[in-house]
Amino acid sequence: METIIVHNHKSCLHTYISVRKSVFHMEYDLESLYRVSKKDLKQVATTLSKSFKNDPLSCYMYPDTEKRLKQLYYYFIFRVRFGITHGEVYATTKNFEGIAVWLPSDKTTITRMEAMKVGGWKLYFQLGMETVSRMEVINHFTIEFRKNVVKTPYWYLAPMGVDPVHQGKGFARILLLSMLNRLDKEKIDCFLETQTKRNVEIYKRYGFEVNGKTKIPGTELEHYGMIRKHKT
Repeated sequence: METIIVHNHKSCLHTYISVRKSVFHMEYDLESLYRVSKKDLKQVATTLSKSFKNDPLSCYMYPDTEKRLKQLYYYFIFRVRFGITHGEVYATTKNFEGIAVWLPSDKTTITRMEAMKVGGWKLYFQLGMETVSRMEVINHFTIEFRKNVVKTPYWYLAPMGVDPVHQGKGFARILLLSMLNRLDKEKIDCFLETQTKRNVEIYKRYGFEVNGKTKIPGTELEHYGMIRKHKT
């Protein structure tokens, strides 16, 4: 509860009003979020592509700075469609300030067959063979990485992003805690991957711990796996 002083300029009186700040006092619950469906693909892909434009892995995957935003848009159309089909995708509101894609651990592997079912064949025409080949190498690497570092069932955050104009406003916190609260109730762990130390430090604040670290093949990019054990 926060006390705000309201100035009444006509009477020069100060009225004290107690208000609740929703971002600090809200209940972090998935019911308060917007469940994304296929009709939202364009808006969701736009938010995520803006969010990941300068991400280290995005810069490696899509080195042409002039084409990167459009290429990311095509990729996230595919990625979010896969998330909707095999997991759950949430937005902060219908304004799509922030997006989180969640997959259960038995649905994290995107095989070539599964990719084709959710429009992966389009990526060959939209991104080109060279880019798709890089993506397949990374996909294979992450599949093996997860097998080696996580042995228990989990939900996979893949990915979460906030539009740059809305970053720093608490939207990522809302998206993350809403699912973590559910996973605590269901006694299920949470796993994610990142390539930046900054993100590692941020996720540690939410109870995640590094459970694997290596370099992405053919690059100097460090790759971190992070697990959050459910609360008992």
